[in-house]
Amino acid sequence: MRTFWRVFFAFFVCIFLMVDVSTVSAGSWVWVRSDNGMEGGLVLDIAFDPSDPLIMYIVTQGSGVFKTTDGGSNWQLLQDGLIHLNPVSIAVDPDQSETLYIGSGPATLYVSHDQGENWETSFSFGGYAISNIDLGSGEDAYDYAYSYDTLYVRGPSLSWTRSKEGLPGWPQDAISCITRDPADPQIVYACTPLGLYKADDYGLSWVEFGNGLPNNDGVYDFLFDPIDPDIAYATTYNAIYRSLDRGETWTLFSTQFARELLIVAEPTRVFYVTAYGDVLKSYDGQSWTTTNNGSGPVSVRTLKRHPITASLYAGTRGAGLYVTSDQAESWQMINSGITATLVTSIAVDPLNPQIVYSTTQMAGLFKSEDGGLNWTSSGELLRNTYLKEIKIVRSSPNVLFAIDSSNLYKSIDRGVTWNEIASDVFVNVGIANLTLNPVRALELCISTNLGLFKSTDGGNTWELITIEASALDFISYVVYDPIDPDTLYATATDGLYKTTDGGVTWSNLIGTNEGEIIVTPQAPRHIYVREFFDIWRSIDGGTTWVKFLKPYQDYHSNCFASSPTNSMVMIVFPDYIIVDFSGGGHWINVTDGIDPHIVRTLTIDPSNTNRVFAGTMGQGVYTIDMQMPNRVLLPLVYR
Repeated sequence: MRTFWRVFFAFFVCIFLMVDVSTVSAGSWVWVRSDNGMEGGLVLDIAFDPSDPLIMYIVTQGSGVFKTTDGGSNWQLLQDGLIHLNPVSIAVDPDQSETLYIGSGPATLYVSHDQGENWETSFSFGGYAISNIDLGSGEDAYDYAYSYDTLYVRGPSLSWTRSKEGLPGWPQDAISCITRDPADPQIVYACTPLGLYKADDYGLSWVEFGNGLPNNDGVYDFLFDPIDPDIAYATTYNAIYRSLDRGETWTLFSTQFARELLIVAEPTRVFYVTAYGDVLKSYDGQSWTTTNNGSGPVSVRTLKRHPITASLYAGTRGAGLYVTSDQAESWQMINSGITATLVTSIAVDPLNPQIVYSTTQMAGLFKSEDGGLNWTSSGELLRNTYLKEIKIVRSSPNVLFAIDSSNLYKSIDRGVTWNEIASDVFVNVGIANLTLNPVRALELCISTNLGLFKSTDGGNTWELITIEASALDFISYVVYDPIDPDTLYATATDGLYKTTDGGVTWSNLIGTNEGEIIVTPQAPRHIYVREFFDIWRSIDGGTTWVKFLKPYQDYHSNCFASSPTNSMVMIVFPDYIIVDFSGGGHWINVTDGIDPHIVRTLTIDPSNTNRVFAGTMGQGVYTIDMQMPNRVLLPLVYR
């Protein structure tokens, strides 16, 4: 009889664990956005209110639209009614400034009639995101909306209509700019990868235009001179060209590469270009100087001139927004309230969990001293750097290491000051990731395109380790075993490799493609290797492997993490986040409160494994507290 009740109880528990997750109170585990003070982000477009110089709008990647009513001193997020938080362009109606349009992806045009407080869908084009919106002025004006594969025209008696007659055909008709002729509103010009095109019917039919422009070099930008409208300029992949007859014929003007060209009269002609992420300035178009001067914008995405104040605004690829009012002699960052940062890694102090660090794309390093509720910028040397990762020395948490794609940085005062180290070692070396030995405080290892670099003295000296068993030197990821200081795992394009003697000899565990690795501290080790579409899992230390089962096999995983102290593992997919506490694949859905597809990195608090940090693309940091409810058994979601 006793045996019967044991079997019955085991059967009952198994049946309960198969209950669908939606029926259980685990929904009380909700992600909370926690990025106050983490300012910056990728600014895709800038728009100005033509009737009020203090009102401006920016579009950011991943977060949405921000508005200022005080000239940029403070910003607020506007997103009510936006179905997709991935807008890429914005325009203000020049005749009715309370009306705004947003171009988003998938190709959707949103409209607001109350200065962005509320949004509604105006038109769905289908295809790629609407990358540019050009609104005309006056009752007879025509409007243009275009993207990588689409150009649409709207007129006084014409609803949005696709324009393709005469254009070279997709993808060669990808429009990068539409320019109106200042003398004749019927004439418009289109920049394409195959050159410049012209239409004299408001953009409904097109012909190739402009003798002297290089064949198949691509025209990125086209504009008329603000002083003499008979002069026009066009930027190509390699140079800037000039026309003295309104674009009929062209000659080489400057060998300066320019993605975006801006010309102003102040009162003499001044040229500005965005090139290689910088803003350059010239008074003659021949000699160019950088406007950065050490404190200006880098990795510039867009450059706009205010039509009323004449100030220049530069939106960057992660560091937010900059402004200059003195011909780019000096720049000022204006990011208060713009929290659209792309977080690349998070680290929690193992001795003081209130101290948390976050690296970002171009916005630098942020530090929190209240568990992630509030953040401040830390480490001036790291600002405007695309930081990949930060790691804390477990036994000495005042020592930190951080990497970007080609540099290693070290701090010995909890991130207040930083120094670049081993700069002579990593010349022309592509750095992939960084791992610290969990036992030996001075030992660290870096994966690169040349192999593994290992230091046993805190980064002062280095040894290059190649994996002889691998056909390639490019190592995409390396991690120390959480318990054994002599064991490392590394992935190359041709497989996962393991060493148990600190890198002297290596063995191949599985022929998977390069990818991220996590190793749990339990014995035997549970190992996960994340490829683009698949996750491989071993529960016997790497001897045998199976593919991790997913509800949708064509879904790739964004990231994953494991606890350094127990068997907890969390995996992020585009539509859901799952966690396992047991090491046995008993997965629980924990997606409430967050959009999983923007999550780019996970970190589990080493001193409190119920607390997890998620770094996102455009929405900063989220946290979740997974305290176990009293007397509630949690279900299996996927076995």
